[in-house]
Amino acid sequence: MLLRLIVIGVLLGLAMNAQAGSKWTASKCETTDWQQAGAKDAQKGRPSSRISTYEAKCRAVGVQINTSTYQAGYNSSISIKCQAKNGYKRGLKGDGMASTCISSSSYKRAHEQGKRIRSERASINQQVQSMDREIADIEAQVTALQSLNNRVDEYGSLPDISDSEPVQKLINQLQRRSIQLQDTRDSYQVYSSSLQSASFGSLPRRPQLVAQRQQCEAATVASARN
Repeated sequence: MLLRLIVIGVLLGLAMNAQAGSKWTASKCETTDWQQAGAKDAQKGRPSSRISTYEAKCRAVGVQINTSTYQAGYNSSISIKCQAKNGYKRGLKGDGMASTCISSSSYKRAHEQGKRIRSERASINQQVQSMDREIADIEAQVTALQSLNNRVDEYGSLPDISDSEPVQKLINQLQRRSIQLQDTRDSYQVYSSSLQSASFGSLPRRPQLVAQRQQCEAATVASARN
């Protein structure tokens, strides 16, 4: 029984191979648009060495194909696929380089540039989110202090607080900090939007965002000391 199954399996395999081989007929080899076949292989990221396989299969059925026509189609398609702007787009989306374009130095540089822009935008967006949280926290503190201030005004004084002036001073400091943060955040968001819409070759100039935020933080520290 086991031997019978093995024989059947071998026969099926031979039949499948024969069927697969029969697909490469002389008619197919003669009527195939080999320039288009080359372009298609390039678009799908296949190596141009596939022409050797096609050539061997067609030779086996008595047909000599024009390999230069295939190569011309392949090269033409690759020249489009491996343009720098396409490498930039893939880097910007976080996709890896197309394997057939690795040898193109301009494509590689553009892809790296796209990756840097993607990383820069992610970093900027994280900082925007951080500032949003800080602004919300300041607003909560101001609300609490204003409530406390109202109680001081109502009762004249509270334990450890003889008048509302120190509380109001702290409220003013926090509000200034909130305004500074909002201005800095808005600058970050404008820059992030410009990065999102940037095309290869027309990248936005990076403003002094880090210095701007450091100045904002320094101003807050100085204000808190006064």
